[in-house]
Amino acid sequence: MDSVDLSQDDKKLQILCNSCHGISVQLLEALEKLKVEGGSSKWKSFRQALRTIWTREHIENLEKQLDRFRQQLVISILVSLR
Repeated sequence: MDSVDLSQDDKKLQILCNSCHGISVQLLEALEKLKVEGGSSKWKSFRQALRTIWTREHIENLEKQLDRFRQQLVISILVSLR
């Protein structure tokens, strides 16, 4: 379905969905970087712990953005059902 055929509310929902998808991809990429590859040596575990601390704020921000989009989606769906 082309965006030309969509109502204004449907276009807003599509934008929200696309935004959610983009943030979720970023979140998955950030989480993927936190995986320890190979054996579990003390040095790798230490580096992994540092990486986790450094990226925690970024991951929390992405989670907050996803939550805000979720809230907007719920509101938009409820409004469209009325």
